[in-house]
Amino acid sequence: MARVLLGISGSIAAYKSPLIVRLLRQAGFLVTPIVSRSALKFVTPLTLSTVSEEVVLTQENFFSGDIPHLQLEREADVLVVAPATANMIAKFALGLADDVLSTVFLSFTGPKLVVPAMHVQMWQNPIVQERVASLKRRGVLFLGPESGELACGDVGMGRMVAPDLILLGVQALLLPRLDLTGQRFLISLGGTREPLDSMRVLTNRSTGKLGSMLAILAAFFGAEVQVVGTVSVVYPGIVYRYVETVAEMGLALEAAMPWCSSLYMAAAVADFTVERTSHKLKRTDGLLLDLKATPDLVSSLAAQKGGRIIVGFCLEDQDLLEVARGKLVRKNLDYIIANTSEMVGADRRSFYVLAAGSEEAIAVEDVSLLEAAYQILVTTSVAVS
Repeated sequence: MARVLLGISGSIAAYKSPLIVRLLRQAGFLVTPIVSRSALKFVTPLTLSTVSEEVVLTQENFFSGDIPHLQLEREADVLVVAPATANMIAKFALGLADDVLSTVFLSFTGPKLVVPAMHVQMWQNPIVQERVASLKRRGVLFLGPESGELACGDVGMGRMVAPDLILLGVQALLLPRLDLTGQRFLISLGGTREPLDSMRVLTNRSTGKLGSMLAILAAFFGAEVQVVGTVSVVYPGIVYRYVETVAEMGLALEAAMPWCSSLYMAAAVADFTVERTSHKLKRTDGLLLDLKATPDLVSSLAAQKGGRIIVGFCLEDQDLLEVARGKLVRKNLDYIIANTSEMVGADRRSFYVLAAGSEEAIAVEDVSLLEAAYQILVTTSVAVS
C-alpha cells in the first residue's frame, strides 16, 4: 500500500483532517499525520492516531530521534499538506526547516501536493502569490483554494477544498506527471434533456462521470478548463456552464470554441427532440411523439477546428470499432473514444481509443474512472510527462 505523509498546519480547516485521514485509509493508503504546533490547537494527536492507526508526528516527538525525517522520506510515496497556511507556504518557498512539517517538506523528494486554506485577503496578497508561484515552478502541485464562506463569515477565495477532492488529488499525484500548462480544454458532459411538456423530458442514462473526471484531472495537471453540460463539476478554476437541450449546448460550445485548444465531446447528445407542448400532457392526450433529428454538434464544431484537437465519443453495442472508425473520418475528428452501453454510469471502464490516420485501436480495460480519464488525456492531449 502506498504511504501518504499528511502535513497539517494551523488553520481552522485542520478540524477536517481526521476525515481526510479516514478517506485515505478507506481508499487503501497508509497515512502518517505530521502536525505543526499551531495545528494542535484545532486537532488532537489522539484523534489522528485513532483514525490513522499510526504514530502522529509532532514537534515534541519528531526530534526525539525515534523516527528521523530521512527515514520518512525513504518510506513515503507522496506528501500532502492540508490545510496549508500562508505562514507554512512561505516556509516551504524559502526553504526553512524550523519545525516538524517544514523539515519533512524540505527533505522529501517525492511528489508534493499543497492544499491552501486562509482568509481571502491573505490568499490574494501578492507576497503569498509569489510564494505559491515559486513552489509551482519547483514542481509542487496546488489544489485550491476555492471560493466560499470562510471561518469569520466572510465569503471569498481561501476555503480549503473538500476532503473527497483531496483524496482524488492524492490518487492523481501517484500517476505519472502530466504538464498541461497553457492548454485550454472545452469539455461537454452529461445527457441532454429535450422537454416534452412542462414536466417531462426526453433524455438518456448518461451520468457525466467520465467527462467530470476528465475536466478535474486536466485542471489538476495545469490546464484551463471550461465545462458545458447537464451535470455540475465543482473544482477550483473550472468554469462551468449549465445547459439542458441540444440547442443550448450547441450555442454554448460555439461561443467557447474560439477560446479552446482542445474539445472533448463527452456529452451524450440526444439524437432526437420533440415539439414541446405548452401544458402538462395527460394520458388522454395521446402517446404519439413526433421525433425530429437534432443537429450533429461535433461535426459542425469540427468543421471550424483549425489547429484544435477534437475528441469525440462513440457508444455502440454492435460493430463498435467499425462504427467508431466511420465516425472518426466522417465527423473530421482527431480521436474517438469507443465503448458500449454497459459502461454508462459504471465506476470502472473499458474502451478503445482510435486516432485519425491510424488503423490501431488502443484497448483500455477495466480501469477506474481516474485511470480512464488519465489514459484518455495521455493519448489525446499535447502533454509533457
